[in-house]
Amino acid sequence: AYELYLRTARLDLDDYNREVREGCHVTSMAGSWLSVVEGFGGMRVRDGVLSFDPQLPAAWESLSFKVNFQDRVLTVRITRNAVEVANEGAPVELEIRGVRRLIADKVIMNCEL
Repeated sequence: AYELYLRTARLDLDDYNREVREGCHVTSMAGSWLSVVEGFGGMRVRDGVLSFDPQLPAAWESLSFKVNFQDRVLTVRITRNAVEVANEGAPVELEIRGVRRLIADKVIMNCEL
């Protein structure tokens, strides 16, 4: 998965198809984001609950991203040992590796993996 992600992410940077002069591949950019967030970050929505089951590539120490979910801005940081979520909105229920947790407004939750 990691090798395919790298190819997708670098499609325009390395100009694999020798056509960047015609414009960037927007769908490739979206695919890169989906690979990171849904693939390696393990983000899904199940029964209206945002869930994470991360699998970091061996070459990465961490990843972080922001996501807007149900009018809340969440900042997610994933390391090999933990998932940290900062909530900038109303309380929200999240699931991390099958365990549901409620995160209040302006709270940073740190869950060990």
